Amino acid sequence: MKGQIFIILTIIVVTILLLIKTSLNFESLIRSKVELENSLEREIFSSLKKELNKVLISGYNDISTLINNENSFLSFSRSVLKSRLIDLKCLAIYAFYKKINVSEPTTLNLTFFNMLGKLQQLNFTFNSQTKSFSNLEIYAKNSTSFQISITSNQNLPLEVSYKFENEIFTYSFLIPFEVNKSKFIAFFDLSLEGKMFQNDKVNYVIDLI
Repeated sequence: MKGQIFIILTIIVVTILLLIKTSLNFESLIRSKVELENSLEREIFSSLKKELNKVLISGYNDISTLINNENSFLSFSRSVLKSRLIDLKCLAIYAFYKKINVSEPTTLNLTFFNMLGKLQQLNFTFNSQTKSFSNLEIYAKNSTSFQISITSNQNLPLEVSYKFENEIFTYSFLIPFEVNKSKFIAFFDLSLEGKMFQNDKVNYVIDLI
């Protein structure tokens, strides 16, 4: 009788140990799966930023091509990632100016592409001038410009603020001005949300011939 009780207790203990081991292995598998998914999303985000730069270089010197290529790439990427339950959002801002002549005013041209969602308000402030846009739907595009006198090489801030889902976001980035040069600056406010949330602001500058 004692032997039977011992065997039964042994079986119970072994079963409990097996259940604990299985549970630990299951938790380990879950952690590994989450880590793998997060690693994949980090790689997607990193690759996305690299490709934006490559697309920019591929349309070198033609401003319309530069802008259209970037916007098409962003739209395509959003569509592909959406099928994998990853949400890509972006506000793309393109700033460019023709060859600077110190004896003439310089025009800074701005074009933007809204892939954040519906924006209640979007403001650009440069050289004490502000240009505003309101009620922008997703995929909305528009343009504006600023006048400035440039007499020497300098970096000047462009301030961006927008109201999205009743929150106001504000930041700025520098526009490099060089006498006797023409430049194109692409700025991207990017976010990627899947299993994790990632956000970054990147900009690329190229000289136009």
